[in-house]
Amino acid sequence: MFYDGFSGQSLFDSLLYTLYNLTFTAYAPFIFGIMEQHLPANELLRRPYLYRLMSQSSNLRCWYILLWVMDGWWHGSVVYFVCYYVLCGGMLYSDATFFQSGVSYSAVDFELFGNAIFIYLVVTCTMRSVIASRHLNLALIIGLFLTGILNLAVMFLYQYTSGPIGRFYMAYIYLGSCPAFWLCLPLVTVLALLPDILWRISSDAWWDYQIALSGVKRMREKRSRKAWRQFVGRGNSSD
Repeated sequence: MFYDGFSGQSLFDSLLYTLYNLTFTAYAPFIFGIMEQHLPANELLRRPYLYRLMSQSSNLRCWYILLWVMDGWWHGSVVYFVCYYVLCGGMLYSDATFFQSGVSYSAVDFELFGNAIFIYLVVTCTMRSVIASRHLNLALIIGLFLTGILNLAVMFLYQYTSGPIGRFYMAYIYLGSCPAFWLCLPLVTVLALLPDILWRISSDAWWDYQIALSGVKRMREKRSRKAWRQFVGRGNSSD
């Protein structure tokens, strides 16, 4: 609101709103929900007591859901403000430029700014699913690659059908010829995913510790039961 002059103009094309949850970002959570394995199957078969650590539904607690909300806020803020200051100059410097045949100067406008944000959001959300996945399988990797290619092909075709007066016309071609756009891509990806990477590292370390601790507890339980059986056996033999 404070960065759009209190305007009601949409930042994205209407088709992008429709396809974002339908084709661009639907596949990764779908496969994640079906094929994700928090722990390998052979590890669970070898140590069935690990099911105790997974049966407490800790991911449905309020603090964990709040972390997801904050993570989404962080992603959106990083994508928007990096694009705002790098592609649009933050109202302090000139806008980023791109190559256009027959034109001496072409700058990133409102439409290209919105399309760049959309692309970065799709990339960071997809990479977020990959980072969260503990079971990288061919269905996930190949599916993400194919859906990315198909979505890109659809949007490339759509940019030509929107017509020269359309806000989406040649948007991907112009962004592809903008050096600042490619500079923003790794910058946005790293900054947006940095908390997720740190969380994944700490989560893996926590699970390794809990698995080792559960193994120690399991051995203590076995020793306690064995000692109790021996004590009861001696009592019965004395009778």
